[in-house]
Amino acid sequence: MILAIYNVLLLVASPILLVWLLMRLGAGKGRIGWSARLGFLPKNTDTTRPLIWIHAVSVGEVIAAQPLLQVIRKEMPQARLMMTCITDTGFETAQAHVGKSIDVVTQLSIDLLPCVALAMSRVKPDALVCMETEIWPNLIACARRRGIPVMIANGRISDKSYPKYMKARLLIADTLRRVSCICTQSSGDAERFKAIGAVADRVVVTGNTKFDGAAGIPDVDRVQYRNQLGLPDTGAVLVIGSTRAAEEELIVADAYAQLLIQHPDLCLVWAPRHLERKADVVTALTDKGCTPWLRSDGTPSQPAQQIVLDTFGELAKVYALGEVAVIGGSFVPLGGQNLLQALAYGLPVVHGPYMQNFRDISAICMERGLSFVVKDAHELADTLHNILSGGALRERVRVTAQKVIAENSGASQRMYDALHAMMSTNR
Repeated sequence: MILAIYNVLLLVASPILLVWLLMRLGAGKGRIGWSARLGFLPKNTDTTRPLIWIHAVSVGEVIAAQPLLQVIRKEMPQARLMMTCITDTGFETAQAHVGKSIDVVTQLSIDLLPCVALAMSRVKPDALVCMETEIWPNLIACARRRGIPVMIANGRISDKSYPKYMKARLLIADTLRRVSCICTQSSGDAERFKAIGAVADRVVVTGNTKFDGAAGIPDVDRVQYRNQLGLPDTGAVLVIGSTRAAEEELIVADAYAQLLIQHPDLCLVWAPRHLERKADVVTALTDKGCTPWLRSDGTPSQPAQQIVLDTFGELAKVYALGEVAVIGGSFVPLGGQNLLQALAYGLPVVHGPYMQNFRDISAICMERGLSFVVKDAHELADTLHNILSGGALRERVRVTAQKVIAENSGASQRMYDALHAMMSTNR
């Protein structure tokens, strides 16, 4: 009954949804995979091998899924892996893994029953894995009607989402009762899933795959990569990761300008969270007297002290060049971004007070002295100056970060074990 009401409301709202989608198209968003959004996902023509469908909404979930996918590849080499995304940036990030950890990547169909039913009939998956908080009622219900087990992997419920899910508890609970297994990042997330209606004995705390991703970082030839970016041969590098709003970009630009007084050779590599923000970042730096270079323009003919990283998939690698990192999405109430990519390379991390989306990771990092919280440009400049001037501090962080990552690794294997058991019992 609850699902039927949801579908009636979706049909009533479908004209509004169509207008919204057209508006996104006009704004240059959501242009990839329109046929897939209507349910025309790639056909599964080889039913002799198991196909696991992984859904990861955007960049963060795609990255979080990679350690799990690597374990599946190792433990179940005969399986084929299909990933669906919703955002264009998520799709483009996943595309880089096609032929490696993923066989096929496409967009998720709209959660209208005819679209989802068409998609499921074309894909014929043996299991559906939804990353983090992707709870789509028709997608999950359609899978269960076909006897396909469903897992929520790396499950989390943010402070912002929890009250919304509680208000929609009837629908959410009806959907979660159809999920075979929920693997959560923390005990707090597990309790929240149970509170919104998950079956208690199907919820298990497995940890966060992002620690596994941090444990498996690639080696980087720092000299070669620095030259490739076009940075000067000398000077410490400050890495700014994933800023998301004009307010925090002004804070960072102001702090950097203050730092240049004491550290005139300090280099900067700045990656906005969304590429459409690159012009705002360039403006913020230019207003402070800088001459930033866009990474998408290739390697500059002359060294550039400030690089704006407007390309996909390079930020994690850039951290290898840094002495310290600033994490965006945290100076305004957006919930922050992932700290672990920077910590994987031993960088001290500075961020604003809003880290709700990474509350467990940020709490561990603050407790172990790996991250530092500031609220404005003046505090940011002072803290960065102290870190840049303190070689002993940076060495302590490097050693401690390795220990913290090692202590919290292993979530991906635990999730695979749960997935294998779920597929074997097909409950």
